[in-house]
Amino acid sequence: MAFCGFNAKMLYGVNLFHEGLVEHGVIGRSAMKNKSVDQILADELSELNEFLREMPDITDTAFRDIIQGATLHARGLYSLLTPEQIQTGKYAFALKKASDVMYGWIMSTIPDLSQNLRE
Repeated sequence: MAFCGFNAKMLYGVNLFHEGLVEHGVIGRSAMKNKSVDQILADELSELNEFLREMPDITDTAFRDIIQGATLHARGLYSLLTPEQIQTGKYAFALKKASDVMYGWIMSTIPDLSQNLRE
């Protein structure tokens, strides 16, 4: 996986994506649909899996790659979080841990990025 030019601004963007997934995708939809967080997470995972099965129908390879990447990322995040973390507002810790794990992996795998991530 190429990380040439990966920097702190990109990691910040990933963190914002995570927050948006939880705040809009789970908390907001739970309130809007009057469903429990458990139900919304199950619904979201089911919808994401269905969407992934439809990916081959997207003929524009670049667009498919972008959409598939975001979909896989969302599915991974939803699989990582527990309903209890979301219900108690402690999901921020889990999101931070995910970012720290990702950052740690990047830094240990590709040490040359150290400077770029601090800029």
